[in-house]
Amino acid sequence: MNSLGSFTIKREVVQLRERVWIYPPSKKDLEPTIGWVSTGEGVVVIDSGNSPEHGQRVLRAIRQTTSEPIRYVINTHRHWDHTFGNQAFQAFNAPIIAHALCRRKMEQNAQNDWAPDKILSWVESWVVPRVPSLDRSQFEGLKLVLPEITFKGTLRLTLGKTCFELIYMGEAHSYDSIGVHLPDEHLLFLADALYFRSSQVPPERVRRLLAKIDGLGVETFVAGHQLPYDQKQLKLLVRRRLA
Repeated sequence: MNSLGSFTIKREVVQLRERVWIYPPSKKDLEPTIGWVSTGEGVVVIDSGNSPEHGQRVLRAIRQTTSEPIRYVINTHRHWDHTFGNQAFQAFNAPIIAHALCRRKMEQNAQNDWAPDKILSWVESWVVPRVPSLDRSQFEGLKLVLPEITFKGTLRLTLGKTCFELIYMGEAHSYDSIGVHLPDEHLLFLADALYFRSSQVPPERVRRLLAKIDGLGVETFVAGHQLPYDQKQLKLLVRRRLA
C-alpha cells in the first residue's frame, strides 16, 4: 500500500510461475502490467511504470519476492506509461533494453516535449487532464532515462538458467513494440501489442503480429493493460478487435 496526497494506492503482487511475477495494471491510473523474473543470478524487469513513484512502488513489490539484484530492465515500447519509471532502477546500474526504434523515438521526444525543462509541463498539460486520478507529485524529479542496449528483429538473453527472447512485434499498437518470450515457461509478455482499436489498425498488421506469435507454444499471455489470458482468450480478443 502506498499513500500519496489524498489517495491510497494498493496492488497485490501476482505470481504466474515459480520465478515470474507481475504487479497488476490499473485502468483508472493508466498503470500497465509490470513483470519481473527471478533468474537465480538477478532480476529482469519488464517495463518500469508510468512515473517515478510507480517505479518505486514496483521496486518495493519486487523486494517482497526476491533479494536478487536488478540486472536488466526491458522497455517494451517508448510510451510514457511504460518508461517514466525507468529512473527508479538507475541505482542498480541495470542496463535498459529496448528495440532500436524505441531508443530513436525517445531521443526525438527528448529534444521536444520530454526535454528536461519541458517534461513536467508536458505531464501537467497532457497526462493529468487525460488521467485525472494521477497526481503531479508522482512525477516529482522526473527525468527521461533512455535504453542503453538496443536491437532489431530478435534478441536472445540468458541469465542464470533463464532464457529470454525479445521479439519485435511492431505496427499494431506502436512501431517500436516488442514482446518478451520465456520459452521454458510457455509465457509471453505481449505488453501493448494488442492494445488498440480495430478501426485504427489494418487487419494485415494484426495478421503479421499473430504470425509472430503462432508456433511459440505460449500458454499464458501477459498484456499491458489487462490481466493475463490464455490461447482461447487471445482468439476471442483478436476476433473482437477485427469485428
